[in-house]
This record gives sequence, C-alpha cells and structure tokens, in this order.
Amino acid sequence: MRKRILYTESSKHVGGQELQAMMQLHALQHLGFEVLLACRPESEVATLAAEKHIPIYPITFRNSYHFPSLWRFRQLINEYHPLFVVSHSGHDANIAELATKLAWSKPTLVRQKTYLTSRIKPFSTNYLADQVVVPSSGMKRAMVAGGCRDEKIEVVAPGFDFATLHAQSERPLPVSVQCWLEASTSPVIVQVGMLRGEKGHDTALAALAALKQSGHAFRYLIVGDGPEYKVINTMIARYGLQDNVMMAGKLFPAAAVYRHADLVLMPSRNESFGMALVEAMYFGVPVMASDVGGIPDVIRHQENGVLLPCDDVAAWQNAIADFLVHPESYRQRASHACDDVVLRYSIDACVKKIIALAYKEPTPTVAGVATP
Repeated sequence: MRKRILYTESSKHVGGQELQAMMQLHALQHLGFEVLLACRPESEVATLAAEKHIPIYPITFRNSYHFPSLWRFRQLINEYHPLFVVSHSGHDANIAELATKLAWSKPTLVRQKTYLTSRIKPFSTNYLADQVVVPSSGMKRAMVAGGCRDEKIEVVAPGFDFATLHAQSERPLPVSVQCWLEASTSPVIVQVGMLRGEKGHDTALAALAALKQSGHAFRYLIVGDGPEYKVINTMIARYGLQDNVMMAGKLFPAAAVYRHADLVLMPSRNESFGMALVEAMYFGVPVMASDVGGIPDVIRHQENGVLLPCDDVAAWQNAIADFLVHPESYRQRASHACDDVVLRYSIDACVKKIIALAYKEPTPTVAGVATP
C-alpha cells in the first residue's frame, strides 16, 4: 500500500504557518511518504510548493462552505486514498472536515490549529476533526477552557529545519538594511513578526523612547508587514525615534537578520508559540518575550531567556536597560540555548508525532459516547 499523505492550505500568502506546512511536507518526503498539497492555484503557497518540488492539487477554497471546493476535495480523497489528511485552521480545514465525512474512504483528519481568535468554537474540534494539533500547552489550556475536549487536543511544537535555517542566514540582506546596520555600532534590537496590534510594538516603542531619553544608545529593527504599518510609523515619529528605528518590511527568509541582532524582543499580547524566538535562540541571540500563551513553553525564565509581563512598559524598559548595561550575562545564557532548541524542535520530531497521532486508534464509543 502506498503511503500517501494529503495536506491542505487555503491561504493565498506565505507566513509562518505556511512555511511550517512546507517543512513538514518536505520532511515527510524524506521519511518515504508520498505527499500532495491541496491549495489555491496561482497563490504564493502554490509557487513556494513548486520551488520545493512538492506536488500540488488546485482547489479554490473560496470560503468554508464553497460547494465546488467541497465536491472537488471529496473526489480527491476518493481517488488519492490518503492515509491521513492534515489541514490548517481556515477555509481548507472546514472543507476538509466536511469532505472526509462525505468521502467513501475515511482517512484520519488531523487539524493543525496555530492561532486562537477571541471566540473559541468547540464544535469542529469536538466532533469533526479526529485530532487537533496545537503548538503549545498554553493554547491547549485556552481551548479546553473554551469547551474543547481535552482528549481531542495534542500539543505538537512546530518543527524547524535547522540546517536550512543556517544556510538561509548566510544570504545577503537587502542593501538598505545592510547599510543601516553598518551605519552605527550601537546594539541592534530586533523584532520579527506581523505588524498587528497584538504583537506589542507599541510597548517596545514606549520602552525604547524612555531609554533614549535616559541616554541609552540602541537601534531597533522591525521586520515584518501588516495592517499596523502606518500606526507604528506614526508612533516612531511621535516618540522621536526616527534615527533609531528601521522598518525593514517583510524579509523572506529572515534568518540573516539574527546574525546582526544583539537582542530579540517579542512583547506580544497573544502568541500561540513564538517561532522567531526559537530561530533567535538557535543563533545564540538573547531573547525577551511576554509571559503569555505558548511563549513559556519555549522560554524558561532566566535560563534561556527572559519572560516579562505584557503591556508593562516599565518592566520592559528596565529589562532592556539591564541588557544594554550588562549584556554578557544575557549572552552567556543565550550561548547554551542552541543545543536546547535543536533537541526540542527538530522538524523530524514534529512530523513523527503527527504520524503517530494519525495512526492512533480512535476512542471506542458506545451509542456515540466515548468510553473511559
């Protein structure tokens, strides 16, 4: 029997979730599985899959209940006969859940959920997916508190292809970023992520503005794009930080940035995991992050990084000031972080856990009720 695995992705654009799916597919190929990615045609996802020699099957995934997509996906399942289907939270997950129920063959459906909205909807977790995978224990606790069944949710941390990450770090940065980095010897503080309110750029800017007023020298490199670009740019001007801050936009891949970083910040208000933290720690860069969501799974306070309360500008100001004055103690801790993250977050370990979940026997039921 051919070992076939079907992935789905309805996003048009490539971000952390989509990159993670590509890494998983590539790792599964190396483990001897035949893989196929159902995605939107002519999307960034389809282009990246082609570059990585991952076969795709075009489905529009116009919305969560788009009947032509549902029918096409059902046909795909019946013809491809996958051992299991891995979907992501979004239109494709809802289509996949319905299609697997309607298909003649009944592959195991593993839904990878990487982001929590303010309103948790437990129905699909409890009744449609066979298994739901989340990146952190914090996210699982939030879902269980929101009514999701504990036994349906498994924590599987994202996997990283560290060899590829290392190779990507050797690529040149855009000339504008490289020139900005070379224009001063002040410490470089980096934040990587989408420009959204939940990412806490306002907290970082407020803390850095206070540090500038007290005479500290630094530079703050913001990597990413998103809806808050204009808001953040306005804050930079209001705080008088134009000479200290560069908004680099979306750098793909961003690994080369960590070669120049002295400190990485993640002052998020909500974070399911914090992939940029693992990347920074792999390169031995000290990290500071909010004590929220899945971040404490990655950072052990004062062992491999620093955890701080989100929105507490004074706490962030004091912590960054301590780093600027006494960087060596932070660098010493960070120097031991590489081996730790390689051990915990390899891509092979990630996909092997997903495979194990997909093969796991379903819980026996009596009259539709799970037995203990």
